[in-house]
Amino acid sequence: MGHSSLPRNDRFPSNQATMLEIDDDAVGLLIDHEDGYLFDATHPALLSWQGHRFKSIGEAQSVLARAINHANDR
Repeated sequence: MGHSSLPRNDRFPSNQATMLEIDDDAVGLLIDHEDGYLFDATHPALLSWQGHRFKSIGEAQSVLARAINHANDR
């Protein structure tokens, strides 16, 4: 496994993680962190978004759905 700059839940037990799904596919985790959510990508088309901070789950859902659609259009 590669190195991740995201906090590990065993070191930060108060952090909550939410599985993000787009079109019924799990694409990564959103980890509640400080003033937003950090994205931990699992979908190959979204690896460039690894560690990106989003203000809300809704923002992440919208932005990442567009990113997947863009990747699928290529």
